[in-house]
Amino acid sequence: MEELHFGDSVTLFAESLFGFLHGGSLPEERSVFVQSLETKHRAGTDSEIFRLHVKSEFSAQEALHSFLLSHELHHPSDAERTLQAVELQELAELQGLAEAEIRGNEDNQLFQVGRPLCVGQVFQLQHQKTNSFVTVEPSASSDGLSLRLAEGSAGSLLRMRSPTLGSAPKAVFDQDIVTIESVTFGGKSVACTRLNDAGYWTATVSSQHEPVRFTISMHSKAKPTLS
Repeated sequence: MEELHFGDSVTLFAESLFGFLHGGSLPEERSVFVQSLETKHRAGTDSEIFRLHVKSEFSAQEALHSFLLSHELHHPSDAERTLQAVELQELAELQGLAEAEIRGNEDNQLFQVGRPLCVGQVFQLQHQKTNSFVTVEPSASSDGLSLRLAEGSAGSLLRMRSPTLGSAPKAVFDQDIVTIESVTFGGKSVACTRLNDAGYWTATVSSQHEPVRFTISMHSKAKPTLS
């Protein structure tokens, strides 16, 4: 077995549900779900491939987003019609910080490609087909938390745990059995609840349900871009 690295593409198979973790438009848009291999109509196989992405920073982007919300702006380009000079200066500073943060995230991802991912290390799971990130969000249909595909935020910061080694600092290997937990939402683990009789389980984050154990498997290996 070989180590898994940032930039590698992987699949996550839930043994207890006999199905892969998917991202896509089934059963609804931006869903993250497990679909049994026994179902008659399967999601496309490309929807079950995810990329191991290094942790990104989001504080400056979230500060910009909060500023826009507080001033009821949909986009920074709307600001000149409604903001005073002092507010425009503050907005410009926030935009500059957010743009620098995005560039820093991109540079860090390139630098980390090919480096091993360890148990307990913060990472993000990027859906290969859509380039969206598996993100923990408040559920629209309940008081709980669900997994969705999104552009990326603090809710997309995750950790892998090993049921056998706990949080011991070891590399994650191909064919390891892991659980996945949210960093932002108090270490709650990914669980699944049955959606219907069609073989779908909705991915949630909960401390009330048994964490799903995934077998993580290499799909394709990344080539390091920087040494």
